Order: sequence, then structure tokens, then C-alpha cells
Amino acid sequence: MQTVLAVLTWAAITAAPALAQVPVTQMTAISRQAGQAGTSLELRLETGQFLTEVDRLVFSHPLIQASVLHAPALPFDIHPPMDQGRFSVTIDAAVPPGIYEAWAVGAYGVSNPLPFLVSDAPVVAVGNQHAAADQAVELVPGQWVQARCQAEQVHHYKLDLQAGQHLHVHSLAQTLDSRALLQLRLFSPDGACVLDAVPIDGADPRCDYASEVEGTYVLQVSDFLFRGGSPYTYLLSATVTPEATPPARPALLETLAQLRRFGQPGKPLPAELPQPQGVAAASLPTLPEGLKPLVHDEQATPDTQPLPIPLPGLVQGKFLTDRIDEDAFRFQASQGARIAIEVISQRLGQATDPMILVFDSPAESSEKSPKLLAQNDDLPAVGTAAVRSVPRDSGVLFTAPHDGEFVVRVRDQFNARPADAPVQYLLSVAPATPGFELFAYVPHGSNNDAQSQPTGLGLSPGGTTAIEVFAVRQQGFNGPIDVAIKNLPTGVVCQGGRIAASQNRTTLLLSADINTIRTLHTLQIEGAAADLPAPGNVKRAYAATIASAAHGHRNVVGHRLTSALMLDILDHPMWPTDISVSAAAEGMRMARGGKLRLPVQVTRDEEAPQPVIFRGRNLPANTSLPDFTLAADQAAGHVEFRIAPKAATGTFDFWIQAETTLTYPGNQQRKQLASDYLQRLRRIQELDPQREGLKAAIDKAAERLKQVQEQTKPLKRKVFLPLESFRVEIVEAPFETTLGELPPVTAGESSELKLKLSLARQFGFAGPVTVELLNPPAGITAPKTTLPAEQQETVVPLSVAAEAAAGELTLQLKLQYDFGGVQTVQRTAKLTVAK
Repeated sequence: MQTVLAVLTWAAITAAPALAQVPVTQMTAISRQAGQAGTSLELRLETGQFLTEVDRLVFSHPLIQASVLHAPALPFDIHPPMDQGRFSVTIDAAVPPGIYEAWAVGAYGVSNPLPFLVSDAPVVAVGNQHAAADQAVELVPGQWVQARCQAEQVHHYKLDLQAGQHLHVHSLAQTLDSRALLQLRLFSPDGACVLDAVPIDGADPRCDYASEVEGTYVLQVSDFLFRGGSPYTYLLSATVTPEATPPARPALLETLAQLRRFGQPGKPLPAELPQPQGVAAASLPTLPEGLKPLVHDEQATPDTQPLPIPLPGLVQGKFLTDRIDEDAFRFQASQGARIAIEVISQRLGQATDPMILVFDSPAESSEKSPKLLAQNDDLPAVGTAAVRSVPRDSGVLFTAPHDGEFVVRVRDQFNARPADAPVQYLLSVAPATPGFELFAYVPHGSNNDAQSQPTGLGLSPGGTTAIEVFAVRQQGFNGPIDVAIKNLPTGVVCQGGRIAASQNRTTLLLSADINTIRTLHTLQIEGAAADLPAPGNVKRAYAATIASAAHGHRNVVGHRLTSALMLDILDHPMWPTDISVSAAAEGMRMARGGKLRLPVQVTRDEEAPQPVIFRGRNLPANTSLPDFTLAADQAAGHVEFRIAPKAATGTFDFWIQAETTLTYPGNQQRKQLASDYLQRLRRIQELDPQREGLKAAIDKAAERLKQVQEQTKPLKRKVFLPLESFRVEIVEAPFETTLGELPPVTAGESSELKLKLSLARQFGFAGPVTVELLNPPAGITAPKTTLPAEQQETVVPLSVAAEAAAGELTLQLKLQYDFGGVQTVQRTAKLTVAK
């Protein structure tokens, strides 16, 4: 059995956020989130955690480059210091328009990504001086405007329209990981509100309006809840056309193709997807290669006449907005065939909530109304409270009860919506192809996923960090999935993980040796399912990111897909003292009802040691690992992994987390820089005490040093540490059974047979075992027999009467025992009877 040793070191640079975790760079707002290809701009990191010493900004497209800017040189200093957190960003003219991502890199690792729009049109940043109608900013068609919502304020924009012109306003906020829920209100020249576009959770509003009169129109923009500040960024773009046709949006199949390309280097994010982008959107069925969609024409095909479709078949349709719409289709299937029927709509950005109903064909049904065979409203939710797939699309895994024709009806549960809302869908009807999709993300370090925040990933020498991986199973697949990181950097190890047949998630723990080299690395995670045929048995994991924390106005954690899972390998320890935690077990194999004791040890090197709480994470169903607290004056103890009698058998992964309080020393580098500058000034004073302006500079430097010392005082902080993952094999019983062979017998001629039963006891089990014949065949009898405690063998006497049937008979034996509760297992023996 493996022995774990994790040495963890950290340091803090800012005040602790509301939720404690291992210090890592967090970026929640930047000054610019859009730029025009072929231009340069200045960008500042504005809000987040542990942003001190951020000196790199990297983008998902290699032709978007950033360089850190320098602040003015301090008095009597010749070298201007880097203005960390302030960058010059250059966007090459060859960068295609789209939404890319930016990561900040500093002393505490790489941050979470933030979206960044590259446009082929100008991008204008406006201030906050347009809160009144007479201060309205000109909204120039064809360009983007970036601004920020202000608390209790409304922004005003104006533009002139001719009668009959059509205005299309595209807004981005939630798409940019902004906390703004935008509301757009358009006013006509006479001051009447002619359009009010409100936000949908996950989708930014659009404004499509046909002008009736010539004049100046005013667009009001605000957060729906009138909040504001740095995290409330938004972008606006206006287009004016002579006709009602809005700017083209990708068709569903093109959006689907974008998702299939997602994560390739330099590719933009699919901009048309709703927030949260991806986990639900990317968990799509695999469509047959080259399958062309059949377009459903509402006018040519009445709902009373189901449209015939082949197997496999793909239909592209739409739901009408003026009534409750239901489309009908029919297909042929053979008895026992497993048919996967799935609607793809909401996951590709459509404002729909589809439902599927499968009926027997009227010709096959003996009832007045066709028999309902299957139905589904929503596909199952999968994931964690931090990153969760909650699709509103529907799917049915249908087994044909007979040869013949069947009817599938598709309806939209959202029967009331604006007339211009997108309401397209794809319907896939095909033989079931079991499969899965994988999603990986960096968890926020806490003991409650529902309190997660955006977080990056940094791994210090000797440290350990975690990556969560979960599977969306498709079309009946329930086998195990082995997960591994395919491109680990030098000096980093990860034992991989397994998503067992009864589970949907695992946690990968990465550990670095003590001699790591600073590297920024893009991780590639794959899952392999041995039960599936190639090539669908191996899948690359989609990368996801936590986009926003839950708050008072949105009580769920926001997330989306990201183009890459970035890991920053650090070259310096992050704690002033070493804390080693070890856990080991004699063997991670146990029967249902049993327990495993895992010793834990803490080596403290602190003046005021704190208790350490150990807890199990990602435990298999019907198992537990009660929290164990190692007191401040204790160095060793054990945790107990308990397996309930009804737990599933198989191989499972889980991991152990430690919670404790550690003391940050403060940012020593920042204090040292301030102290060195003051000492340089004093040395100049020794050489030239009368130098003009020197005394004032010394006084200012001394005051600055005091401020830095106050800001970087040692700080106690609660942390949640990933320790080690364990793979446990859960077996059915605390013994292995061997049954002797029974000789052939003639019914009625042999009064008694003896069936030898041998037990190889395991896991310390020494109790009695009761054996009885379960549902015996006619003419076969046996008394209940007990194998006494601690004994290994017994004999079960069997009687074969004359009325026993001839042939090979299967005898079912029930073994009952007490191992963490009364349990039973069944074993079989074969008996050949002749007449």
C-alpha cells in the first residue's frame, strides 16, 4: 500500500477573502475586455485576490501579446519599477474576431480566465458621465462600446434612425463573466418606451426594433437590480439595416461544430452559447458522421400527419411562438432495438424547454388513443454544486416492445415568449450508442462546493493541488472510466483517477517534488472506458471554470467552458513552515460492512499549533469517513473508512482533505523592496546630506515602509488541503467460498448427499455463517446448517426424493452472517439427477 507524504508551504500577500483557500491568483475584473484587431491598448487588473506581483498576462490566442508596464522611477532611483498588474496589450491584425481568454500570472500561480473580445470594428471605452439623458453617448453603428454599470444609475446612449430602419443591439455581460444582468430599454423620439429587453439567467439581452418615425432614439442600459462597480462590465454594439433581418447568427449545426472544435489552440469561445457556457452545451450526443438533417416544414407537414424519418435520422425544426407547438415524427424499429431519441436546443442557446413523448403507432395500438410508451422533460443534472450540467433539453432511451412503427412527439414547454426569440431545435433518432463526455475544472479550496469562487491553479514545490473531473453519461453507458493527465510536466506526478460504474466524478491530485522549475502548462485530461468500442472509448475532457460565486441575487455558482486548463508550476515555497501529513493503510480492500483504519500523522513546526480536521471527499455511495480532529497537542491518530452493508462492490476512488489554520508571514518581497529603497536613500544622505529634496524623499519612504509593514503583517488563515487519493476495492463478503462437487445421483436411490462448503475468512471475520437452501427444486431438501465461529468448513446434507426432476439442477444456497450488520450472499451448486 502506498504511503503518502505531502509537504505544503504557502504565503499570503493580501487580506483574506470571505472564503479561505490556499493562496492562488484570482482575477474578477479587468479594465478592458475588448479590443480591435490590429491595435494596442492599456489593460489593468482591477479586482481579485492575490494580485500582487502579477507580471504576466497570457491570452488564448498567440497573436495577442501583453507586456507589463513600468511606473515612474522613485525619487533618486534610476530604475523604474514594474507597475505590476498594468499591461500594454497588442492584438495582431491577423487575429480573427471572437471571444478569447486572458490569464494573469504572478507569485501565487495562474488565475482563472476572463473572456476578452477581439473585434474587427473599433472598440470605445466610455466613462460614467452619461447617467442623464442630456449626457447620452453617441452609439455609432458598427463599433463596440465598453462601460460599467453604476449602482442606482442608468446609462444613456443615442442614435438617429430613419423611419423603416431596423435597429439591432447586441449586448455582452454574462458572456464576459460580468456580474451585470443587463436591461435594455429603447425610447422613441417622443419619449415613449418602445422596447424593454430584460435579462435571462445565462443569456444577455438583444434589442431588435423597427423604427416607425424618424428622429433620435435613446437606449437606456442598467443592471436589472441597479448594482454596479468594477465587476459589472458590459459591451454594446449596434447595427442598423434597411430590412428586418437581424445580423446572422450561427445555425445550430454550426454551433455544434464550434463545440466539437472547442479547446483547440487559438480557437475562440462559441459566442452564441448561453451562460453557463458548455457543461450542458457540450454534453451532446454523438451524431452519425455525415448525417444530413431533414428540415421540418411547419406549413407543409401538419402535426396530425407525423413526418417519416429514417434510422438514424436528424431533423432540424422550430417551435412556433404563437401557440403551443408540437411536432410529430414516425420511425420503424425492430423488437428489442434500443433507440436513443434526443432533442438538442436549449444546450445550443435556444430559449426552449423541449419535451419528448413516444407513442405506439395508432395501427399497433388496440386502445382508442395511442399508447404512451416513454416520455422525458429534462435530461438528468450531473456535476457538483460548483460546476453542474442542468440541461432543459430532453432525451429518451427507448426499447421497442415489438416490430413496427412508433411516433415521437416533440413539444416546447415554454409556450410564451417574444415573437423574435430563437426557437430552433435538432431531433436525433438513432440506434443507441453508449458513450460519455468528460469535464474538468479547478475546484475552489473549501469544504462546500456551493460556496465556490473563481480560482486559478498554482502548485508549489512539495505541494499538492486538486482537479475535479466528472462525466456526463450518454445513452445507457454506466461502465467505469479511468481518468489520467496525458502531459504532466517534469517533476509533477498524478496517479490518475477512476469514475466507477455507480459514480459520476473523481478527483485528480497533482503533487510536485521539491525541485520544480517555474513552468506555465496547459493540462490535457483524458478518460478511457474499457467497456466501450474504439474510437468512442477515449475522450478528451472539456475544461470548465468557475465564473462567479453565488450571491444574494443569484444563489448558484456560475460556470462556463474555458479554452484551456492552465497550471502554474511555482519555483518557491508558499508557507514559512513545513507541515507534513501522512496517511497509510495496510491494504485498501474490504468487504461490505467492514472498516478501514488509515493512520494520519502531523509534524508541526509552529509556535501556536492548531487542530487539524481530516475529512473524506468524493466517497462512494453508502460509505462514510467521519470527520476526525487531531488536537493541537497531538501528532498522530487515524481516520476510519466505513462501508455499509448495501454498498456497491467494485473499485472506487476517494480522497482526504485536511482543514486547519496556518499563519501567513506576509509578503516578504514587498517589505524587502520598501526597506531596500529606504536604505539606498540613507546611504545617499551619508554621502551628500545637503542634497535637495532628499530629506522629504526619506521621510516619504519611511512612511511607505510603515504602511507596507502594516499591510503585510502575519495573518492567520483557515485552509483546506488536499492530501492524497485512495483506491479501494469493495468486495461482496468477508470470505471466499469454495463448494465441493456433487456426484451424479439417481432420484430416490440415494438417501443423502453431502455438499462440502469451505470458507477462506478475510478482514478479521470470525463469526458464524448460516447456510440454507433457497427455493429448492421439487424433491430436493436440506436442513439449515450453521458453520460455527472461527471454523473453515462444514457439510450441507442434501436429500433427493423420487419426484426430483431429471437433468442438471441448479441449487441456490443462501449464506447469512453478521459483518457490520446482518448480510446475506448467494452461491450456486450443480447437481445432476437421473431417473
